[in-house]
Amino acid sequence: MIAACFAIGTAGADPTREELARGASELATSCGKGDALACEALASLYNVGAGVAKDQTRAVALYDRACTARIASACRAEGLMISIGDGAPQDAAKAAPLFDKACTANDAQACEMLGLLYRNGHGVAQDRVKAATLYAKSCAGGSAEGCSSLGSVYLSGEGVAKDVAKGVAFLDRACAGGAKMPCGMLGITYLVGKDVARDRPRADTYFQRGCTLEDGYSCHALAREYQHGAGSAADASQAGALEAKACKLGYAKACGTP
Repeated sequence: MIAACFAIGTAGADPTREELARGASELATSCGKGDALACEALASLYNVGAGVAKDQTRAVALYDRACTARIASACRAEGLMISIGDGAPQDAAKAAPLFDKACTANDAQACEMLGLLYRNGHGVAQDRVKAATLYAKSCAGGSAEGCSSLGSVYLSGEGVAKDVAKGVAFLDRACAGGAKMPCGMLGITYLVGKDVARDRPRADTYFQRGCTLEDGYSCHALAREYQHGAGSAADASQAGALEAKACKLGYAKACGTP
């Protein structure tokens, strides 16, 4: 297993195609001998077509094999693929127990994904209190996305008593932890002064962080600030560069289309 990981580049620079193929071959051998972690690693290669021909159906099967061996991250990966219909028919009801198995084993990301199903009633009976509880477990386990979701329910009062201060605090933790969406959410919250004191320089700080994390909306919002010289000093050149980045990231409103 260690040799295979080295071969696919986990020990250094980006692997070559030959290294990926060699690593995939070694992983297949180890997986065949019952190494569940090798099965999970091989599944990730089949999922994206690295070193092997892309085969998401096979990826799901390999993740399932690893999940059966109690590899929590494999259960989460299998659940995610099934929930979005990659390699298997889309089925939130089948994804839910996989997320639950991983969450029970303290996979923080799986807890957030399961919380999303309960929040929206996808594949499970809608239960926003349970969703909030799962988001709290996810956030406590170190998931920035979990903190983001927890912050959003505190702001909206879904499944918990509305508490703006807690909501902002969890969104701030999520933004600092690398989740891009809450950076933009905090930026607009401080920009318009919704439930908080209006603070445009602070809003721009969040937009800057979000843009650095490649959130198209944050780049667009920061560009508007530079255009108008509000929270940031006016700078048409910087505004144009930010709009171009926002457009490249897929934020249509920044692309100048009619």
